[in-house]
Amino acid sequence: MSEIYTIGYSSFTPNNFVEVLKSYGITCLVDVRSIPLSTYRKDFDKANISRLMKKNGIIYRHYAKEFGARQTDERFFTDGVLDFEKFSESPQFIDGVKKIEAGMQLGCKFVLMCAEKRPEVCHRNILVARAFYKRGHEVRNILDDGGYITQDEVEKILLNKYFPNRNQILLFDNLDVSEMIGQSYAKRNFEIGYRLNDDVDEKNFHGRIYPQDGERFF
Repeated sequence: MSEIYTIGYSSFTPNNFVEVLKSYGITCLVDVRSIPLSTYRKDFDKANISRLMKKNGIIYRHYAKEFGARQTDERFFTDGVLDFEKFSESPQFIDGVKKIEAGMQLGCKFVLMCAEKRPEVCHRNILVARAFYKRGHEVRNILDDGGYITQDEVEKILLNKYFPNRNQILLFDNLDVSEMIGQSYAKRNFEIGYRLNDDVDEKNFHGRIYPQDGERFF
């Protein structure tokens, strides 16, 4: 299967951003922000980033309906939080996946873009990239230094956060590593998932601060 990349723009200048994409041979950028605006990084507003991509020969697509974190259909929510597992099985999400896979077969190389620089705290990875990983694609998460980590490495980060004593758990409990990984994704989902009663202003939705641990999401 093909590889798919993810990237967060928050720590890049527009020029550096383009350089990194070109270094990986990216031919299509998929913006997965529900609201493609940035209060502090106007260069990455939809109109500006799409223009920048076109100037550099990279296709720009905005997949808010397919991959956006801010969904509103209550069928996809559990306990008031967007359930990534449920949403990833929706027709609109699957349609987005299939469109990208069709592009892969034509030789396109895709990157999923959101704001947050750390993949393990962004829905582009926990929701979207994970779905591609489960379908057999290699996921490469580009970091702010231009390098990347794989989805396996993201899962190790999640395990270290939620199951720091997993060796003891393996010895004395019935959970195996795959179950702990699944629970880690679910825990992260609960922390970063959009809430129906969220009153965050739309223009500031991406890059908001959650009080749980001070991390910056989306």
